[in-house]
Amino acid sequence: MANPLATARYRVGQVLRGLRTAIGAADAKRVRELLTNAELELFLRMHARDRTHSICVMRRLERDGGSRQLLAAALLHDIAKGQPRVWERALFAILESIPLRLIDRLASARGMRWRRTIWALRHHAREGAELLRQAGSSEALRELVERHTVRPPADEADVELALLIAADGAC
Repeated sequence: MANPLATARYRVGQVLRGLRTAIGAADAKRVRELLTNAELELFLRMHARDRTHSICVMRRLERDGGSRQLLAAALLHDIAKGQPRVWERALFAILESIPLRLIDRLASARGMRWRRTIWALRHHAREGAELLRQAGSSEALRELVERHTVRPPADEADVELALLIAADGAC
């Protein structure tokens, strides 16, 4: 099991790195090449920090020769996170170091905004897969998005999922 303090420190750093949100023309062109129109709409609804993070994940996987499906998953894996404020992201990053059952007690699909945000961040993988189903995306793409928060991957034979998880953690 990972050191909770190291995990929290890494997550807070990830939030701070996400404050840089500019996407260059070459990356924007690549996004349009990889996604369907419905998927592009979902990508564009993401918070700018999440789009920047997703571009970073895509670049890492592209360098490693990732398939078109894997690159699309990189771009879309966080589509259901919503629009969390910086302090809510930092809170969630800290909460990730405690047992999930305690996070689930704080998270709520209804109620105060910060509780709804914690719920959205906690369940974004499953909710993202549902958004992709509604957009007509492939089952394989939906599965990658739905399972990208499973650590370690339940199916270690799923190389693409392992690559996505590793790239997600590195950006």
